[in-house]
Formats: sequence, C-alpha cells, structure tokens
Amino acid sequence: MPFLGKQPVRGSFVKADDITANGSTAYTLNKNGAALDPGQAERMIVSVNGVTQEPGTAYTVSGNTITFTSAVSSSDVIDYIVVMGDVLDVGSVSDATITPAKLASTLVLDDTPIRTNVNTLSNSVTIAANQNASVIGPITIASNVTITVNGTFTVV
Repeated sequence: MPFLGKQPVRGSFVKADDITANGSTAYTLNKNGAALDPGQAERMIVSVNGVTQEPGTAYTVSGNTITFTSAVSSSDVIDYIVVMGDVLDVGSVSDATITPAKLASTLVLDDTPIRTNVNTLSNSVTIAANQNASVIGPITIASNVTITVNGTFTVV
C-alpha cells in the first residue's frame, strides 16, 4: 500500500477486503477472507463515495462488523477501509526505557536494583556454549529436571 511521506515502520496497517454496498447498515470486515477485528472504530479509515467517514459518528465497529449510522445504498461505493495498528503489535522497546518498576515482581525487590529468582528449578534447561548463566542459591532442582551446561553456570 503506498504512503504519503515516510512509511510506518511499526504496527500493522491493512486494507480490508472490498465490500459491496447493498442498502444495509451492517457489513462484515474481512482480510483475505478471514474475520478482521479492528478493536475500535478510531483505528479505521473508512471512505464512502470518496468522503472519509468520522469514526463513532458515521460508523461504529463491534468485532468484525462495521455498522454505518445510515444505510449505505447499493448505488454508494465503499471505497476502502484501512485498519491501522494491531492491538497485539507493540513493536520493539527502545533502548534504556525499561525501569525496575516495569519488571515482574519476581525479578526485582520493590523498586531497587536488587534482583530475585525463584528457589526451585522446575523445568529442564540447556545453557549453550556461548552463554553464561547464574542463579542465586540455595536452589532446589525438582526431580526429573536436568541442567545441561555447555557454557558457564554459576550458583552464588
């Protein structure tokens, strides 16, 4: 899909399958024949008869159904529907942006640089030759669990 200016580098920007107006208000949204759920009307650009429609006023969306406020007659043309952004696509985290407060409580002690770990290893693990790994002990290794060390493994 062509863009004016710089092409977006994050997110998912897709054009919905063509919809033929038939005089109703509700239409199914698909992408390559599969259901397309935009999440909310504000994530969409909708053009009818060459006029961009206002989300929430001219149309709403629920699941993969777009509902227009007024019926779209069979002589009208739904030019395109573009869905901007995928609710699960967060892109890449920028360097130096994750703080201790954003880490899971099992990784840090309160809002300090002190790191924590669980004291029982419940899954088998392999440490590759090009990896260094460490754990703060004491540590219990559950039965039927193996640690394969090809690199370096340190228990402190």
